[in-house]
Amino acid sequence: MKKILSIFLSLIMLFGIPITAFAKANYDIDSVLNDTALYLYKAVPDPQVGQIGGEWVVLGLARCGIDIPDKYYADYYKNVEEYVKKQGGKLHNKKYTEYSRVIIALTSIGKDPSDVAGYNLLTPLGDYEKTVWQGINGAIFALIALDCGSYDIPENTTAKVQATREMYVSYILEKQTPDGGWALSGDLADADVTAMALQALSKYRDDEKAESATIVARGLGLVQKETAVFNDVTSKDWFFGYVGTAYHYGIIKGVSQNKFNPNGTITREEAAVMLARAAKLCGHNTALSDTEVRKILAGFTDYKKASDWSKESIAFCCKTKILEGSVMKINPKEAVTRGEIAGMLYNLLSNSKLL
Repeated sequence: MKKILSIFLSLIMLFGIPITAFAKANYDIDSVLNDTALYLYKAVPDPQVGQIGGEWVVLGLARCGIDIPDKYYADYYKNVEEYVKKQGGKLHNKKYTEYSRVIIALTSIGKDPSDVAGYNLLTPLGDYEKTVWQGINGAIFALIALDCGSYDIPENTTAKVQATREMYVSYILEKQTPDGGWALSGDLADADVTAMALQALSKYRDDEKAESATIVARGLGLVQKETAVFNDVTSKDWFFGYVGTAYHYGIIKGVSQNKFNPNGTITREEAAVMLARAAKLCGHNTALSDTEVRKILAGFTDYKKASDWSKESIAFCCKTKILEGSVMKINPKEAVTRGEIAGMLYNLLSNSKLL
């Protein structure tokens, strides 16, 4: 699911591709995933530590939702243990993405990277200077590796500079190219590196209203309407057309008659209202009776914190699994990330049979 969402968000944000366009091809996604997984499983029968025939194959198979024999992952872990022992716990003297890659793969199969044959593979990522020696690649994959299992950064007693998450985030932001993306070198953004940077940073910033409107408008494949509605959204803004489009189709409204606050954060209840409006465009009947709303929201301990204007939309999104709350809470006032917005949109399009 996370793999699909990563592809989904990258396509929307980087290339402006409406995901509904793929519905026209009538692909059976489950069949494609199954065939691809079986191909990888047969092509790499004995995964080792390495970029090719190693961690990326293990990660892909572990996350694709296809049943793979447990022995496959057990054999890979055994190979990792043997390799780590042989190397004395040092996967590489310079390229610390070697540690990140193995950490990501081990996490995907439920193994603990802090104790592999007696070695903590997380510790090297505590050395800031050695991790960023590779440039932006090092910082990006360090964050992804640390966050894939919500790992603390161990203290690295041999490091000249002890790393923190904030340091890696700052390093990535400092490397942003003039055109708004990221690249391994040069001033022109590279699509692959930008997608990886966005994934690394996604946890560290709340989504903004303009970006949310853009994700939904692009994802639905709406015909662009460059409507000048708000004084704080001008034709010079990159999101001008998408905000106008979302407004034209009734997906968003302003904070006042002529103000949108494009850089303001968007809360879960605001996101639910926006997605409920989008659901109407997809053919859903979003209307619920007061009794239905109370019954659905009563299952959450914090439903009273939701604004009255949002409760019906929240109830609809919870009922249709567009909005995924925690076990007992909706967290209506929490800011959402662009990844969460993309997840909600994915759920909507999936429920609408548009994927």
